[in-house]
Amino acid sequence: MPEDLDPERVLSGAEDAERERRLLVAVQDAYGLSLPRHALVEGILPELTTRSWNRAPREGEVFSYARVTGGRPRT
Repeated sequence: MPEDLDPERVLSGAEDAERERRLLVAVQDAYGLSLPRHALVEGILPELTTRSWNRAPREGEVFSYARVTGGRPRT
């Protein structure tokens, strides 16, 4: 885990209301993401529950693969 995203470092002394904002800012700073101000200040972003990556899907579980790559934006 990148040091900049270490929960103990990012969340040290944060109250519940401040935790999500601090995490979002840390992700933004670490990866150069641009998040809407509303998401940072007001909202709880949608959640996605995932299964363990340490095992194959079980019968009845759906799955998909995603690949995220970085690069320069196209102009």
